[in-house]
Amino acid sequence: MPRPKLIFIDLDGVILLGKENGESYADPTCVALLNQLISACDVLQVWVISERRNTTSNADLFTLLEAAGVMRVTGIAARHIPQSVAVVRIVQHMGADSWVVIDDDATRYEQAPAVLEHLVLTTNRHGLTASGVVRACAILGVPSPVSVPELQTCDDANL
Repeated sequence: MPRPKLIFIDLDGVILLGKENGESYADPTCVALLNQLISACDVLQVWVISERRNTTSNADLFTLLEAAGVMRVTGIAARHIPQSVAVVRIVQHMGADSWVVIDDDATRYEQAPAVLEHLVLTTNRHGLTASGVVRACAILGVPSPVSVPELQTCDDANL
């Protein structure tokens, strides 16, 4: 039986950006990129590790994700344990060897170097980007559904 590929997502700074009328909003570009990543993987599970799991009911989180258009959310990590602990527990329980964490705060994983090796770091301002999807695919060992334009160097521009 194939082992599942796992994607762990924080919400704020990954798909939820900025504030619109005082509320974070699901950025359609970030959601589309996440869905492209999800579609690129076989035998995939998506786990929410956001701090929002401590203040928002699971039902409300699933509703928020469904309304945003996020595909295939499997579960929400246990409440009131650090994200790094939740990730390690789920990876061990599932026997996964192919997994990625998408988060905007690397300090949450400083005590878990194995998790840092699987981290795609985003920013609060831009959330998940095409380059983040490319990196996530490399970590998961799947072809990327998106590409990132090559940066032009001074040599390329004949300067």
